[in-house]
Amino acid sequence: MNYSAQRGKVKNTPGLSQLKSSLDHSLRLVMKKELEFNLDLSDRNFILQNNKLVRLDSLTLEDRQAIVDEIMKSVQNDLDIHRDLSKLKDDRSKYAHKLKKLLIKEDEPEAIKTLIKRILEAHNSKLLPSLIDEVDFIGVRRANDKKNAIGRYVELHNKIIAIGNNSLHKSKTVVQECFFKFPARNNIDEIKPVDYVRIIYDFHKRYLSDYEIKACVFHGDEVSSLEQIDNGVHPHIFIFGKNSKTGQYDLVQAQLDLVNRYLKSKGEPAKANNSFKASQTIGESYQRLVYEYVNKRLSNFGYGIEASIHEKTEAHKKKLELIAEDAHKAKIMRGFNLLSMSKSELAKAEQQKNILTTQQDRLRKNISSGDRLRSRLVKKNKLLAEQTNLIILNNLALEKEFNDTKAAIEALNNQKLILERENNSLLENIQANGKALANQVWAVEKSIALLAHTASEQLDMRRVFAEFKSENFRMLSSLSPSDRVYYMYNMRERLLRECLDIPNDKIHTKTDRFKLNILDACNSLKKLVSKRKSKARLPEL
Repeated sequence: MNYSAQRGKVKNTPGLSQLKSSLDHSLRLVMKKELEFNLDLSDRNFILQNNKLVRLDSLTLEDRQAIVDEIMKSVQNDLDIHRDLSKLKDDRSKYAHKLKKLLIKEDEPEAIKTLIKRILEAHNSKLLPSLIDEVDFIGVRRANDKKNAIGRYVELHNKIIAIGNNSLHKSKTVVQECFFKFPARNNIDEIKPVDYVRIIYDFHKRYLSDYEIKACVFHGDEVSSLEQIDNGVHPHIFIFGKNSKTGQYDLVQAQLDLVNRYLKSKGEPAKANNSFKASQTIGESYQRLVYEYVNKRLSNFGYGIEASIHEKTEAHKKKLELIAEDAHKAKIMRGFNLLSMSKSELAKAEQQKNILTTQQDRLRKNISSGDRLRSRLVKKNKLLAEQTNLIILNNLALEKEFNDTKAAIEALNNQKLILERENNSLLENIQANGKALANQVWAVEKSIALLAHTASEQLDMRRVFAEFKSENFRMLSSLSPSDRVYYMYNMRERLLRECLDIPNDKIHTKTDRFKLNILDACNSLKKLVSKRKSKARLPEL
């Protein structure tokens, strides 16, 4: 992911706002109610500091915030320098224009024209302030005006040379984020976090050594269950786009040069980044280089794993298209996220439940067979009871105990059937509520996108804002009071990312809060009544 120097996203290219959001997420500074990560596994996140891997949660929030601030500040400093440099160049151009006008005047001495040419042709070197004094030795009219123009030009020129040729432009990549992950479907769970980090860190140190690594973190908390705790884990790395030797923001060009050197070593022709299709083939070649490096390091570490390019079947292409379409959605709306993994785990649990049900049926048959055998034994005991009263009494006691146990089993089975029906009903409600929640989230996302588009086009926002308020109130109505707090916080962050500064009292009016209070009271009453009814239905043993 390449982040440009723009404030926000421009033509699907993320900017500084998206960079900060990604850094906040990677360093776990922001907690969103979107199943982005598992809080119970926070001890499985790490960060590389002073060439050592330390637990991310061992750093305070202030320490992690300082890392984000340092990265953002380093970019902002260069942006400020670029703006200062642009202003100096504009001012110098004005004085250059004045001096060039003297060159075309026929009544000006050749000596002053020669001096001006020397000054204007000094593009990359400083000019001596003493050049101004040479005007005194040339007989010219309005000498002070000419000395002032030359002096100002020399001053501006020397300031520009002192700053240097800073190449930062808003379209330039200021930071690039990469991550290294084996898809969860491959069930790769034996690689240690330190080896993941060493591979991605050492790759960039070897092939892009002139570009500073700003941060390298490992995420081990984006899994849905403890059964696959080491599957699907991955590191992220943030690389500065500025060449430490030249000061140029040319990371993307450096990667293209790296690809062409790699292709040359393979006897293949070089590639030019002159179209979208060309950029895709360049990315594929870059991946080949990465795969070769990864496989070499995995072998060195003693892992019996080899990464290979996925076969380009139609099913795989369609999956890539879905992932690409989801890239710009909120994580809860994506098809490939922790929520979908949780649904997969739920399906596995349902399958396990069916297996247990089959085993239970088999056990019931065995119990039934045992019951028939017990009945035969009872008859035999009755015959033997005729021989002695003691045996008769013992058999009667056993028969009573058996009947009591059977009655207890029947009562338990009845209670189990009731619980199974309630469980099935609960699962259906959960699935229905999950689908309804996804639809509501999608409706809110659409209304926000429409609101942002309307604002950017400077159109009348009243109807669009009313639609947004309606969808937002529907979402609030479906949430608990505690969840609304998180939701409204995330909603404010979401609107700010779209550059929509709308006060809270317009989004969430007093009337809305009154309606929600009434709704919460009704829901609480319904739950109380439901609990009392469910307790009344359970049979007593």
